[in-house]
Amino acid sequence: LHFPALETDTDLRTQLEEMTPLPEEPSPGAIAQLVLDFRTIYTKLTPGVLSQQELVLPLVSKIPEKFWKRIREQRKDRQRCSSFDDLAELMLEKSHEKVVEDHIETHRRRLLNVKPNKVRSP
Repeated sequence: LHFPALETDTDLRTQLEEMTPLPEEPSPGAIAQLVLDFRTIYTKLTPGVLSQQELVLPLVSKIPEKFWKRIREQRKDRQRCSSFDDLAELMLEKSHEKVVEDHIETHRRRLLNVKPNKVRSP
């Protein structure tokens, strides 16, 4: 006989803490997956055990420092980092912006026949 595993709130919090951090330059897909995983665990928690506000800190711990600085560059964006939903939306926006900027830069170089900057080793 197999009995369904009962996940306690402590188990679920541990799962949040043990989630893999995002890569240095996270893709919109990687961010969407992380946010989905967080929301899935959040819905399994006993109601009231963890607020949306308290969910922000574990999410922030998964954001690479370089990306964290980029999403907080503008004052209006810093205010959006205090709630889970706003932070998740901001992360997706900034990731999409980076994809678009990279795409435009690639085509600009191609049109102008500019070689990408290469790092020279000593």
